[in-house]
Amino acid sequence: MLISIVIPVYNSELFLEKCLNSIINQSYENIEIIIVNDGSTDNSKRILQKYEKTYANISLYNKKNTGVSDTRNIGINHTHGDYVMFVDADDWIDEDYVMKSVAYLKNNPADLLLLPYVREYEKKSVKNYLFKTSSVKFTDKQEVQKGLLLKLFGPIGEELRRPAYIDDLSPCWGKMYKRDICKNIKFEDTYKIGAEDIWFNIEYAYEIKSVAYINNTFYHYNKENQNSLIHKNKSDIFKKRDKLYTAMSNFINKKSLSKDYRIALDNRIIIDLIGISNN
Repeated sequence: MLISIVIPVYNSELFLEKCLNSIINQSYENIEIIIVNDGSTDNSKRILQKYEKTYANISLYNKKNTGVSDTRNIGINHTHGDYVMFVDADDWIDEDYVMKSVAYLKNNPADLLLLPYVREYEKKSVKNYLFKTSSVKFTDKQEVQKGLLLKLFGPIGEELRRPAYIDDLSPCWGKMYKRDICKNIKFEDTYKIGAEDIWFNIEYAYEIKSVAYINNTFYHYNKENQNSLIHKNKSDIFKKRDKLYTAMSNFINKKSLSKDYRIALDNRIIIDLIGISNN
């Protein structure tokens, strides 16, 4: 089973080698690494060129700066694997991340595999498990919609007790996607919609019939990169989020989804207003 790893890079020189080394040193070897340099102005390109010359399974593509969504889309277009996973250039993964994922998928084929992650701060690491049990399986479209798609729209019922975890399932990293499905779905421009990951996952989750989750290997999410988009003040965040909410509302209408989706979206909007006001 070939696994394609897509890494979008923009001015990540301080973290890039740690990220790449965590992928190069994977215990599973049947990996292709697709790196797309989004017009970096620091030393990222030089670092990437060094790795490309050294490792045969790395393919590097350089382009002008157009944003992370376009960068990921270009990366997907160059993949050949059975599954695609995304790693941000300031993050890293456990050494057995791919091996344990592939071992599970060989015995339990799924359209999407979810994995837990660790929030990495300067002085502490916080593990985030996506579900209360060690493994989860959704085996038909109805289960996928109830167990994943609805949660992407927002929390509902008891989930409202943990508003801080509203976007645990939203990122595109920490997941393995079937390539033949995700290649037909595009990331929307983050400058227009403001949350490209969640919209990609909504469109993907609606199309699939099976999801699995294992919690025995981790993606490491770097919370200390001050150049990350999540740390930047966004004067237009409300306008972008409004476009996201409108797109989600239209999706509910177009797909004739139940009233629970409307409740979940309303809850998301209320919770998001806290972060928007802080920004």
